[in-house]
Amino acid sequence: MPEPEEQQEEEPAASPATPKKVSNWPVYILAAMPGLLPGLILVVGIAIAVAILGGRMREPAPHFDASSEITGPLTFPENIDETAAATCLDGFIAKARPTSPLRGKGKNFVEAGKANDINPTLMISMAVAESGLGTDNGPSRYANYFGLTTTKNDPDPDVETNGRFKKFLDAEKKPDWDGAILYHAKYLKNHYFDEGKSTLSSIQQKYSPVGASNDPKNKNSAWLTNVTKSINAISQICPTVAIQSSNNIITTDLASVPYLSQGDPKWNIPNFDDAAKYFPKAKSFRGAGCGATSAAMVASYLTKKEVTPIVTAESFYQCNSKKWAPFSPSCVGFNIKGNKIPFKDVTKELNAKHPIIMRIEPHTGGAYEGQHAGGHYVVIKDIKGSNFVTNDPSGDKDQLYSTDASKYLGGWAFFAFSN
Repeated sequence: MPEPEEQQEEEPAASPATPKKVSNWPVYILAAMPGLLPGLILVVGIAIAVAILGGRMREPAPHFDASSEITGPLTFPENIDETAAATCLDGFIAKARPTSPLRGKGKNFVEAGKANDINPTLMISMAVAESGLGTDNGPSRYANYFGLTTTKNDPDPDVETNGRFKKFLDAEKKPDWDGAILYHAKYLKNHYFDEGKSTLSSIQQKYSPVGASNDPKNKNSAWLTNVTKSINAISQICPTVAIQSSNNIITTDLASVPYLSQGDPKWNIPNFDDAAKYFPKAKSFRGAGCGATSAAMVASYLTKKEVTPIVTAESFYQCNSKKWAPFSPSCVGFNIKGNKIPFKDVTKELNAKHPIIMRIEPHTGGAYEGQHAGGHYVVIKDIKGSNFVTNDPSGDKDQLYSTDASKYLGGWAFFAFSN
């Protein structure tokens, strides 16, 4: 028998949407134009001279702002649309480095990653950090886009080298990008993941250690940050191969979860005795039916049938020895499984298309002070930026709630559902 959870709550005010920051850079540039013009002319002149002389100006490194600690697993995601993942990764590579020789190789990354249980997002992010996606003038000449050097105790001595870098060439001595991608995935599996080095920080300690004797300029110190930024950038646009971070910015949208309001007149019937039976304090779904209404939304989505809050409230009522109808995740009915999960698993469950009910605990302060005084339940469908996208039974469809735990001084809880 699940322990009943108190759920008498006040009706909440709508959560504020994150304000959009307006950029002033066009104004700054126009204001600075008179002073910048001579410099711009000089830069253009140099570029033309280099082009005439046949020189090659290296592209600037791609810049990504989404930096945060990586918290999710780096293994290959389950039950994904591999074709969609490959197409999305191709789009990222083309945008990040238009001249990258890895363009069009999204399918290779997905297939190699799947065969070795490595997330292709990790492999591509390492390619960004090590070689600008294969556009440098060093080891990428040999398709060594991941910058592996040969060592005295090389674990793969059969791979051809130039004395320093490993070489991946085809029969015509041209860069073998397909072979390099497959080797990279196998290398990570055999010499990192199989050895228990399956987090970004543990990979760096061996792959790109700070203070290494062959790194006199200390470039390795930026490796972790650079790879993290790329992982987050890819995860924002390619949710099927996303890797969870502390920003919690990526999921697969469950937009088809139907919206139900706890204030709907269909179950807020005047003198409805069952409402008082289910919620003896509030005596209405409007006042205390957020848990039952959230459960009804989840049940309707999973069963593909219309399930009302009256049905789920009755199920909770029966589970609680007919005392009242507290939210009970294991008692939604219809053979639906409900389990409490930690915050770190929210993205994983959403990517598996398992809707989540979030409980916002009673507050004494923070961003939602005065709202949901007795606790409140909403259905999480997705995560966009730094917000949960929810169906809020006392608010709106696509209501936003912050993913920052500090905003909820009373705490929160998460329950994932599947059938």
